[in-house]
Amino acid sequence: MSNTSLVKGWDGGKNTWCNRATMNVVEAVESGMAATGSKTNISLPWENANNLTDWLAKSPNYKSLTMDDALKQAKAGNLVITAWKNPVSTKSGHLTTLSVGDNIAKGVSAHIGGTNGFRKLSGGAYYADMMPSVKYYMLIK
Repeated sequence: MSNTSLVKGWDGGKNTWCNRATMNVVEAVESGMAATGSKTNISLPWENANNLTDWLAKSPNYKSLTMDDALKQAKAGNLVITAWKNPVSTKSGHLTTLSVGDNIAKGVSAHIGGTNGFRKLSGGAYYADMMPSVKYYMLIK
C-alpha cells in the first residue's frame, strides 16, 4: 500500500488512524471535484477524531443529518462522515465514512481503526455504547 498512514501499525502501534483515513477520503473527493470544476477546499483540518467532530458541527461545508437521512444520502452517492466524540477527553473519538455504491453490500460503514473494513453501524459492544451519540455530516456540494 502506498499510503503509509493506512497501513496497520505504521506508527509502531497496532491500529490505523480513523481521522487520517477520513481525511484521505475527503481529499480524494475534493480532487475529483476539482477535476470537474466543482467547489473545492472541503478538506478536514489535521486534528484528532474528537476535535474533528466539533469542527464538522461548525463547518459550512457539512450538514448535520439524522442517521436515517445519512443512510439515504450515502445510498444516493453523497459523502457522509460519521463522527463520535469520546466523552472522556483524554481518549480518542471515532470517525468513519458511510459506504456508497457497490460497497454498501459489504457494510454500511467504511471503518478504519483497531480493525479495518466495511461494517454494520451497530456491530459490536463498542459501537452499541457509541451509537446514541454518533453524529452524521454530509458534504454540501
